[in-house]
Amino acid sequence: MRTFQQIIPVLILLSFVSGDLFSQTKHNIEIQLAPTLNYRTLKKDFGFNHGIALRFDVGLNYYYKITSKILVGSGIGFSRMGYNVYVNNSDSSNTAKIRLKYFRNLIEMPLLFRYNLKENDNNSFELAIGLINQIYLSEEIKSDESIYEYKMSYSEIKENGWRTYNISVLLGPRYNQSINDHIFLSLNPYFKYALLLFNNNVHDFCFGIKLGFGFNL
Repeated sequence: MRTFQQIIPVLILLSFVSGDLFSQTKHNIEIQLAPTLNYRTLKKDFGFNHGIALRFDVGLNYYYKITSKILVGSGIGFSRMGYNVYVNNSDSSNTAKIRLKYFRNLIEMPLLFRYNLKENDNNSFELAIGLINQIYLSEEIKSDESIYEYKMSYSEIKENGWRTYNISVLLGPRYNQSINDHIFLSLNPYFKYALLLFNNNVHDFCFGIKLGFGFNL
């Protein structure tokens, strides 16, 4: 009982301190959409004729401003990654290569950090860094003329012994423009790279530009 009585004043003090900190910090929510250019690996990839592919990322993130310079955030997102593979046509009368389009659908749960480099009244420049947890939902392969199509679900990816999760790093500059006290827009060019192999020497990576629409709470 005495121990409990000693704890109560500490809890009361912490509640005042945390309340004061909460009132001094800013919270915001942001919706982001990004077109991305994707490829399968940064390493030399002999024996394959691969090409860059246009895909996209979309997400909803929450940020908490812990100091005047640093924001930390997390959220939920969807990423459609992939690349193109060019293969010879099996029809001897047609020598044109067939383009196979690989799509990987992922759920992303990021841990994000933003460091304020410069701030004015209505805009700011930041450095954005992220560590992204990814879960593979499915993989699809399509061809331009629908000659070949295939889709593999999460359970099939797992049965094949391929990776069902990954961790990616994200890095890029970020520009924020305030519309008013509550609404802002953002532009965030970034590079995202998978740290773990998916299969067959695939380290998915992409360059993208996030376009954001956010609210200060």
